Amino acid sequence: MASIKQFRARKVTAKPIPFEITYDKVTNPHPKEGEAKTTQPAAAGFNAVPEVPGKWLLEVGASMAGEESDRVAAINTFLDRVIVPAEKPRWKQVMGDTKNVMDMDLLAEVTNWLIETYSEKRPTEQSKP
Repeated sequence: MASIKQFRARKVTAKPIPFEITYDKVTNPHPKEGEAKTTQPAAAGFNAVPEVPGKWLLEVGASMAGEESDRVAAINTFLDRVIVPAEKPRWKQVMGDTKNVMDMDLLAEVTNWLIETYSEKRPTEQSKP
């Protein structure tokens, strides 16, 4: 009887990957006459799941060579998948913020960083027969 080649999926035990989006928070939104609006640096911290299925990386990577609408859809899907579940409502709120806009370039930068981070975490050990 021929032996069957086996591949082993790994159980994820790593900690989530932290990152933050920085912006300027208006601290004096209604200045008195002669005063200027003031701002101070602020940040919204998030966590991404520690590892992702290779399929997700392949999908978002393949979309980068396609049309802009394909890239937009793939980036949105990818980011929605990787944000830890407990933080998704806040992530969606930040994504839709019209005062501190996360434009396409910033979303692409976050996505590229996450893809690189996930790619670096790939195990190098070969599957055993």
